[in-house]
Amino acid sequence: MGVGEIVNKLIKNYKTRNPFEIAEHQNIHVMFAELPESVRGMAVKALKQRYIIVNENMHRFMQRAVCAHELGHHNLHPGSSYRFIDEYSLFLPGRFEREANEFAAMLLIDESLIEKRDTHSMIAAKAEIPVELVGYYIELS
Repeated sequence: MGVGEIVNKLIKNYKTRNPFEIAEHQNIHVMFAELPESVRGMAVKALKQRYIIVNENMHRFMQRAVCAHELGHHNLHPGSSYRFIDEYSLFLPGRFEREANEFAAMLLIDESLIEKRDTHSMIAAKAEIPVELVGYYIELS
């Protein structure tokens, strides 16, 4: 199953695009912690429990994007732990990071809000996400 199919299934099953609500439905514990500036968040599995840890020092829209990204790791790459580190996430992603960014973009961008002439910045503002995520969505559309 592809990234888009997984995202659409989650949205349909849980009737939301909110990554915090989906995490709750999936029994993934979301925690906020003071992390180094270069660490936006991480997905962790420990003692049969799944966690998303989000840097508490970021703006709300960035926390939402990070939660969606880490939720992507839990749904696309089960059983592994990943850290969403600034240098390797939105700018130079490996395969798993790219897939988690695609997941986040597809989850957070509601296609019905996009108009033909919208720029990446306009789409990002409407979806309240970092503009870098819009590129992942556009590539998949």
